[in-house]
Amino acid sequence: MTSTGQDLRRPLHKRVLRVLTVLALAVLLLPFLVVAGLMLRMVFGPVNITPLARPFLPVTVMPGAPHQPPAARLTLGRAELRWNGLHDGWSTPVMLDLHNLRILKTDSTSPDTIEDARITLAPLAMLHGSLALRTVDIEGVRLALRRGKDGSVGLDVNAPSVPPDQSQNNALDPLGIERLSVHNARVTVNDQLTGTRWLATPFDTTLHLLPVAGKNGVTGTVTFSITGEETHARLDLTASGTRTPENTVTWHLSVAPTQPAGFAKLSPALKDVGNTVSLNGDAIFAPAPHSFWLLPHALDLLADIGKGPLTVAHSHYLLNHGTAAVHLDLNHASQSHIPATLSLTALRLDLLDPNQPDAAAEGITVNGHATLSASDLFSPQALSGQASLEIPQIDFANIAQFWPEKAAKGGRLWVKKNITQGLAHDLHVAASLHSDTGWNGLNVTGITGGVDATGLTVHWLRPISPLQGMNAHLEVDGMDKLHITFDHAYQLVNRADKNVGATGIGRVEAGPGSMDITGLTKKDQDGTIKTALRGNLRDILALLAEPRLHLLSRHPISFTKPSGNASVMLSLTLPLESDVTTDQMTINAHADLTHTYLGNVVMGRAITNGRIQIDATAQNLNLTGHAALGGLPSDVSYFMDFRSLSPTEVAEKAHAITHITPPTAIAAGFAVGDHFYGSAELQTDYTRLANNTGTVGLNLNLTPAKILIPLWHKAAGRKAQVSAELALVDGHITAVNKLLATGPNLDVRGQARLRPNRPPELLISSFWIDRSTGHARLMLPYAAQDKTIRVGVYASTLDLSPLMEGDPTAPKPASTGYHVPEAATGTIHGPPGNAWVIDLQADSLFYNQTRQPLKGVKAHFEDNGMRLESMHFTMRGPSPVAMHLTPNGSKRSLHVAIPDMGAFLAAFNILPNVEGGQATLQGNFDDTLPSAPFKGVLNITPFVLTKTPSTVLIARNLSLYGWINARKAPEFEISRLTMPVTFKDGVLGIQEGRAGNDALGATLEGKVDLDRNVLDLNGTVVPAFALNKLPGKLPAIGRLFSPEKDGGLVAMKFGISGKLDNPDLHVNPYSIFLPGMLRKLF
Repeated sequence: MTSTGQDLRRPLHKRVLRVLTVLALAVLLLPFLVVAGLMLRMVFGPVNITPLARPFLPVTVMPGAPHQPPAARLTLGRAELRWNGLHDGWSTPVMLDLHNLRILKTDSTSPDTIEDARITLAPLAMLHGSLALRTVDIEGVRLALRRGKDGSVGLDVNAPSVPPDQSQNNALDPLGIERLSVHNARVTVNDQLTGTRWLATPFDTTLHLLPVAGKNGVTGTVTFSITGEETHARLDLTASGTRTPENTVTWHLSVAPTQPAGFAKLSPALKDVGNTVSLNGDAIFAPAPHSFWLLPHALDLLADIGKGPLTVAHSHYLLNHGTAAVHLDLNHASQSHIPATLSLTALRLDLLDPNQPDAAAEGITVNGHATLSASDLFSPQALSGQASLEIPQIDFANIAQFWPEKAAKGGRLWVKKNITQGLAHDLHVAASLHSDTGWNGLNVTGITGGVDATGLTVHWLRPISPLQGMNAHLEVDGMDKLHITFDHAYQLVNRADKNVGATGIGRVEAGPGSMDITGLTKKDQDGTIKTALRGNLRDILALLAEPRLHLLSRHPISFTKPSGNASVMLSLTLPLESDVTTDQMTINAHADLTHTYLGNVVMGRAITNGRIQIDATAQNLNLTGHAALGGLPSDVSYFMDFRSLSPTEVAEKAHAITHITPPTAIAAGFAVGDHFYGSAELQTDYTRLANNTGTVGLNLNLTPAKILIPLWHKAAGRKAQVSAELALVDGHITAVNKLLATGPNLDVRGQARLRPNRPPELLISSFWIDRSTGHARLMLPYAAQDKTIRVGVYASTLDLSPLMEGDPTAPKPASTGYHVPEAATGTIHGPPGNAWVIDLQADSLFYNQTRQPLKGVKAHFEDNGMRLESMHFTMRGPSPVAMHLTPNGSKRSLHVAIPDMGAFLAAFNILPNVEGGQATLQGNFDDTLPSAPFKGVLNITPFVLTKTPSTVLIARNLSLYGWINARKAPEFEISRLTMPVTFKDGVLGIQEGRAGNDALGATLEGKVDLDRNVLDLNGTVVPAFALNKLPGKLPAIGRLFSPEKDGGLVAMKFGISGKLDNPDLHVNPYSIFLPGMLRKLF
C-alpha cells in the first residue's frame, strides 16, 4: 500500500543534523544578538557589566611561587561600558569606566588602589580582534612599587622573579592612544637596590599623543614631587610640552630648588653636592628617520647653584653662588648610533675663602666653558672635546684654598708655601680631551693657558730671603709644563757672616727671568728658575754664600771686601717639595762683573777695576777676566771645585798674567825711576789641594825690559827672569822654594824657611851679581813684640861701588853738601820703625870702580828702629880700621882706631903725603836729646908730612931747636894732634884743636856746616913752639900771654871760610906783632 510520508519517522541521522544545525546557528548568532542587544542598550546609557566580569575576577597580575597562590590579583568594584555609536557614528569610541580597582597581595600588605579609571577603545579595532586604546584617564591612584636588587621594577610584593614571556602576542596597540592622564596619584617606591624608600606625591600628568610630520609626538604637562622617607630629600618637577610651527615639540621643565646630596644613594656622585640646586630646561623633539616617534634633538639646561660646600674632583670649596648652562645636540640620522655634542655654554662659580666665609670680596669668580662630542650617546667609542676655565682675579696668599688638591700636588704645595703675596689677573686654562676607547679612555691631550701676576713675594729657596715686588706671566706649555716669565723683582740680602767685608742689608735686582714647572702629569713636579740678577758684587756674593745654596758657604772664597757692578744669570733646578736637599738641586750661575775690587787675591794683592766673568755650579766655580792686580793690569782666571774630593785632588787654582810697564808700575805705587824701561810679564799660578795644602808659582819675565839698577844692568831683549814657588798650608805661607833669578851676569838662588814660632828666614844659597858672589840670609819679624829685621851677607866678592858712585854715565849733580844720614847720627824723627841687625863679611868689598877693594871686611850693625845703636866694623886692608859703637846708658860711645893713619889716607887717596901715625876718635852721642849730639876727641900720634910747604919749613926753622931737630926736607913731623869735636844737626864743631911739634905749633877752632857745604875756621900758627908756649903755662896769668890753649906769646892768626870744595884762606901777618890778649882785641 502506498504511504503519504507523514506518518513515517525521519532517519536518526537527519534528526541529529537538524539539531546540530540549530545549535550552530544559535552559537553563531548569539554573540551578535548579545552585542546587538548591548549596543541597543548603551544607546539609553551606560551598562553595568560588573556581573559579566565577576566570574573572571580576581585576575592574576603577578604569579606566585610554584604550587602557591598568585602574589597579586586584580579585582574591581564596578565596571560600566558605554557607546553611542548608533547615534554618533560607528567610529565613536567605546568607553569603559572602572571603579574601585584593587590589587590584592598575598603578603597581607595594603592593597594598591585606583579610585576611577576611564578607558576609551576604538570599536573598529575591536572588530579585528585587538584593543586600540584612545584615551586613558586615571584618578586617585595609590600604588606601591619595588625596585629589586637586580634593577627590575614591579609591584611591592614578595614574588618570584618571572622573566616576561616574549612569545605572547601583545594585542594592545599603544600607538593609538591620544591622551593619558593621571591625577591625584600617590606612588611609593621601595628601592631595594639602594635601601631607600621614596614617595611621589602629588603626581599629576596629562599627555597627548599627536601626529607631527608623520611621526608621533607627545605634548602635555607633568607635575610631581619625590620625597625620600629617610632622607627627607625632595624633588619638585614641572614640565610642559607644546607643538611648534616647525613641526617639533618643545618640552620645558623646571626643578624647584633642591639639594642633590639628598639623592646620593641613588647616585653616589651627588653626595658632595650639598648646595641647593634648581634647574630649568628646554628639550626639542623632532622627526627622525627610522623611528615612528619624535626623538630629542636638542636640550638646554640652566642650573642655579646656591651657597654651600662644593666638592669637585676631590677638592673642597665653599660656594657662594653659581650658575651653569648646558646644551646637548643629538643626531638621529643613523639607526645604529646617536652622535651627541654636549656643551657647557656658561659656568660661573663665586667661591668664598674658607678662612673668611663672610667676606665675599676675598673670594674668587670662576668662569668656564666646555664642549664634548661623542660618537654615540649611550656607548661612545670616539670622544673629543675642549674645556676652558677663567678666573679674573685671585690673591696668591689664598690661591692654595682654590687649587685642586689632585692637580699638580707638588706645584700646589710649593706655591702655597713659597708665594706668600701677590695678585693674579686673567687666569685662563684650556684643555683638549680625546678618546678612541670610550669613556674609560678619555684623557686630556693638550693644555693651554696663562695668568698675569703683580706684586709677588716668592720664597724661591727658603730660608733665603724672598724675591719681592715681582711681576709675572704664566703660560701653560703643553700637558707637562708651566712656563713663567717675570721681571721687576728685588731681593734683600743679609751681608753679615758672608765673608764680603761688610754688614747690613744689601739689595739685588732680579729679572727678567723665568720659571719652568715640569712633570705636571706625574706625582711630583720639578721647577727650573732662570733669572738675571743685578747689584753690587758684595751683595751677589753674599747671596751665593747663603748656607742653603751650599756654594760659597761651604767653600768660602779667599777674596776680601769685594765690590763692583755685577750682572748675573742664575739657573736653579729643584723638585717642588717641602724639603729639598742640596743633592736634588742643580745650580748654574754666570756673572759679568765691572769695576770690580777683590782684596787679597794673590799674596795680599787686590784686584781693582776688573772686568770679570764668573760661571758657578753646585760642583765648581770658574772666573776669568782682566783687572789691575796689585795695581798692575792682569789677565786672571780662577777655579774652585765644590765637590767632595780626595786629599790630593785640586780644590782651587788661579792663574794671572800681569803686564808691567813703567806707567803701570808707577800707577801701582812702585817708584821705578830711571831703573825700568820697556815691559815685563809676571805669571802667577796658585793651586790648593783638598787637604788645604797649596803652592803659588811666580815667574817674572824680564826679557823685554831694560833694567838699570845700581848693582845690575840689563839691555832690552836679553833673556832674564825671576821665579819662586810658595808652599801654603791652610792659606798661610810655610816656605818659599825654588827662588831663582837669572840673566846676564846674574844668578841668584835660594829659598825661604817659615817655621812655627820662629822668624821667617830667606836663605840665598848663592848669588852672582856682576862682580859680587856669595851667599846671604834675611830674617823678618814674626811676632808683634819683635820688629827686628836681620840681614847677613857673606861674600867672597861684594861690589858696592854702584851704590857708592851711582851710574857713571849719569851727569854729576851739583854739590849741595855732605849730608850725614840721620840713622848714623841718631837723630829721631817720628815713631820707631823696624829694628835692623846686619852682619856683613866680605873677602873683597869694592866701593869704587877704579880703586882697590877693602879686604877682610867684617861688620855688625844694630839699629833699634830709631837710630844706629851698636856697630862693630873691622877691615884688614888696604889699611886696618876698627870702629865700635856701643850703648852706654843714655849715651852711645864711639871708638875709631886706625893703626896706620898714613897708609889709610894714602890708600883712599885722601892725603898721600902722610906717613905713620895712629889715629883714634873717641866720644859719645847724647841720646837724651832728639838730635843725639856727638862730642869727642880726635887724637893722632906722631906722623910725618912727606911733602911739606916751604912756608911751614921756614916757620919751623925760625927756632934754633926746630932747625937742629928738623927732618930732612921736605919732611915735617907732627908729634901731636888733638882735636876736640862736636856734631849736631849737620854741623861739625872744633874747639881748641891743636897740633905741631916743639918747633912749630898751631891751634884751630870753628864750625863746618856739612849740610850747607860751608866752613868757618880760625886758628893760629905758633913759631918756636917749645919756648913760645911757656908764658901761657904761667899760673893765673897764662891766658894773658896765650889766650889759645897750647898757644904762644907770639903767633900769627889765619882763617879758612867759604865752600868746602873751594875755601878761602885769610892770613893776618901783622898779628905776630900782637902778643897774647892783644890778638883777641885786634
